[in-house]
Amino acid sequence: MEYSQHRFRRIVAEKTKPLEQMASYIHQNTDMKLYLLLTLEDYAEFEAIQKHYYGRIQWVVNGAEISPFGSILPPSFYGLVEFDGKDANINPAKAFYSTRISFDGMVILADTPDFPEKAKEVFFAGEFPETFDEYLLAVQAEEGNHPIEPDLLAAGASLIYSLNLSDTITGDAPGEVFLSESAFISDARGEELMYQFFDPNDTDY
Repeated sequence: MEYSQHRFRRIVAEKTKPLEQMASYIHQNTDMKLYLLLTLEDYAEFEAIQKHYYGRIQWVVNGAEISPFGSILPPSFYGLVEFDGKDANINPAKAFYSTRISFDGMVILADTPDFPEKAKEVFFAGEFPETFDEYLLAVQAEEGNHPIEPDLLAAGASLIYSLNLSDTITGDAPGEVFLSESAFISDARGEELMYQFFDPNDTDY
């Protein structure tokens, strides 16, 4: 599927702003849902997001159960949490930054009713190593892996947001740090959505 990636810079002090704007958007456009696709260290962290930030767990997969080889890797749980704009209490921005690794996930806007099921199918379509040799080969080939974003867009996502954590830069002022953000879209509707949350003047090519 054809798609485009747009990159933006944002000062760290305003890191929650795009998710706060997305939450405001789905409060006003309740057919649209916001999802967090996360990799966390413990299932309890998903439960905490559900309890404290009013997301709803759609599915969680224990990495150790995906393949026999998973049992010797560090604990990982992969999951999708839905935020519904009909609930005034949702706080996806705080949820996204609620653990030390949660912000390495994806934020997804979608109004397809069966998106959670389709996203799970996309996730499981990936190949997981079953032997140590396969794991080493997967690590070596990581940069060449097929990105998941176009498949999620094909599954019904209108916009996907993530951080490029390795591309954080410091500004001219003392203590000034800028995040590198990515927005993935596949059509004009996605572009219209994107520019509600991101300033074209902050584009980072």
